[in-house]
Amino acid sequence: MAAHPLRVLRRRLGLSQEELAAATGLSVRSIQALESGRVRSPRSTTIRLLADALGLRDAERDRFVRALTGDDLVPSPAQLPADLPDFTGREPVVERLVEALRPGGQPVVVAISGLGGVGKTSLALHVAHRVRGRYPDGQLFVDLRHAGPAEAHQAAGRFLRALGTPAGAVPTDAAERAALLRSVLADRSVLMVVDDVPGARGVLPLLPGAGPAALLLTSRAPLAGLPVTVAVDLDLFSVDEGARLLSTVTGADRTAADPAAVAAVVDACGRLPLAVRLAAARLAARPAWSMRDLADRLIGDRRLRELGPSAEEAVRASFALSYQALSPRLADAFRLLARPRLGDISVDSAAATLDLDAGTAAEIAEELVDARLLLSPGPGRYRYHDLARLFAREVSHAVDPPDTTARLVRRLVDGYRKTAVAALQTIDELPTPPFADAAAATGWLAAEAPLIVAAVALAAEVRADVDPEACADLVRALGPQLRAAGEWDGWQRLADAVREIALRDGNGPAALLATMNLGHLAILRTDYTLAGGHLSAAAALARTLGDRAAQARTLNLIGLLRFCEANPRAAIEAHRSALDLFETLGNVAGAVNARINLAKCLATQGRGAEGLAVLTEARRQVPPGAEVAGVMLRHQTARCLHALGRHAEALAEHETCLEATRRHGMREGAAYVLSERGLTHLAAGQPTAARDDLTEAVHDFERLGDRNAADTYRVVLGLAHRALGDLPTAQQLWRDSIKLPDPASAADPASLAEPAGAADPTGAADPTGAADPTSAADPG
Repeated sequence: MAAHPLRVLRRRLGLSQEELAAATGLSVRSIQALESGRVRSPRSTTIRLLADALGLRDAERDRFVRALTGDDLVPSPAQLPADLPDFTGREPVVERLVEALRPGGQPVVVAISGLGGVGKTSLALHVAHRVRGRYPDGQLFVDLRHAGPAEAHQAAGRFLRALGTPAGAVPTDAAERAALLRSVLADRSVLMVVDDVPGARGVLPLLPGAGPAALLLTSRAPLAGLPVTVAVDLDLFSVDEGARLLSTVTGADRTAADPAAVAAVVDACGRLPLAVRLAAARLAARPAWSMRDLADRLIGDRRLRELGPSAEEAVRASFALSYQALSPRLADAFRLLARPRLGDISVDSAAATLDLDAGTAAEIAEELVDARLLLSPGPGRYRYHDLARLFAREVSHAVDPPDTTARLVRRLVDGYRKTAVAALQTIDELPTPPFADAAAATGWLAAEAPLIVAAVALAAEVRADVDPEACADLVRALGPQLRAAGEWDGWQRLADAVREIALRDGNGPAALLATMNLGHLAILRTDYTLAGGHLSAAAALARTLGDRAAQARTLNLIGLLRFCEANPRAAIEAHRSALDLFETLGNVAGAVNARINLAKCLATQGRGAEGLAVLTEARRQVPPGAEVAGVMLRHQTARCLHALGRHAEALAEHETCLEATRRHGMREGAAYVLSERGLTHLAAGQPTAARDDLTEAVHDFERLGDRNAADTYRVVLGLAHRALGDLPTAQQLWRDSIKLPDPASAADPASLAEPAGAADPTGAADPTGAADPTSAADPG
């Protein structure tokens, strides 16, 4: 039944029946009789008093008089679909929208955007029901989900008829119909909810022009160009919001019994509200299932099917609607970018996958973000929602050739190889486009490293026909960066994948390079038996291939291994052999590396003067401007000066070296420089400075995941605390470093297995064998 115009106007002004009665001099009973329709022909005096009290003027007053004298009641439609009884979460957003939707002199336009299934419609309806009392002239609703070009025009006609315009009076001309709707809305408090708007142009005929009306819109993409009062881009559920919805639907007892399973279910649903609700409904219908039963079923690529047939169809339909609206170019990109399974997507990986230039690839990725089929966690970085990726892969498997993944992975490897080689050349002091300097090249390698590792590992997994030499180039460029950043798991994964690809292809040089990298990594991880096996295999393969440069690099690594095994004489012998072979080959860079490692071994034996002489010769071979090589030389120079007791000079070298390692992002190198500087401070009788440096270094090693180095220098840190008179702290550090369960066993520091050179800080031992801030033992 249509609301009486008196009630509509009274509520618009926020007046109670008692207040209106007092303002007019009428009785409350008279007001009630009029609004209920029991009195259909009030006296003209009564009408005048009411119009005056309501502040009605001109046309609005005339309409009021006609309505009360002619029983001409204005319809007040109530078209909102039902609110969700268990609507959960979104409290800050709800309150923001409720506050915005207040009738005033100008229309209010609220836009909610977000990917399919994120809960836009549920939020809009929940907010609309919260504020419906503010819009007594009516609440209208239309769903444009499957709208054609003329749907908004048709919706305007339906709105006009719902607001009392006779069907015959609704114009057929689009502009006239939109103008009439604006006129009808101009003095009415009407709330219009328009769901799933396809674009800004699709809603223009429904925009109010003036007055107290409000328009609440939902869309997948932001509605740029509309006069929006408040815009909300709806995010995924938090884990807490998802857990609360599960609890509301399935019962608090089931969620409280296994919080870890609740979190696993929410994560398996990609924190997408639609999927969480469907998963909750599936569990609620199965009282014999536990939350863990549901979580276990939602693991892997079959999770959509495990939500149940109707739920699976609902989630797919949510993504299908966006997918079907794409142009052919965007649809291809949406499918193909999902195939490699790299995790995040960068502009470079998208360009390689789609075989496009970076600019075009970025444009396509941004369009997919606007279509709500990709997320953008940062500038130039993209990712799929988990369920969107599953949908994209399903569609791709249905329409693209069977070899699509292998073909795209080859594109990725080839594309990354080209840029990685340019980065390596730039780092080696030969700037190569697109990089202007070493810092830019190093930054690119760091940013793309996880994607490069994932691409090569996937190439091995799917047995893609990739070029082993291209993979070897990626190891050559990325290995030192992964090591310096402490990303040893990524380095291991990369080297294992390249070796697998090389051996399958019968490519000896690539297999040799990967094996050398694995040997170097095993040394750093203190698995000396494994390292010895890798390096023996590398030496044999180098001899078989007749690759004398690789033989020299392997000897350099063997020297590093012997050093770590506390066999400095064997280490010196191996480094001298490597040096001789490098010089025979005229390999200047290799000779410099061998000399740096040789000087380190000499310094450890207290032969600092010999070490300085070796470094002087290395310095003559380093080309001007080779800053990374300069860092390596300074680091070992400081060690030799330390061994000679020239502490002030050593500290000066350490300071310069520390600044350079930090500037180049060499986190591991910086940690070792801090450690060595702490040793020098301790030897120089400066235990406070030693404690500060060593504390920072131990924390850095722990963050890098290098437990061996952290434990080693924790012992030295204990010596600094002991020198400061804090024996309890020193003893705790020693217990922590060698994992002693019995505190009494650490009461006597002499009982501890301290690393060589730690008990006597005049030594400069590096028990891990990895003290160089860059990889002097170059495996490639």
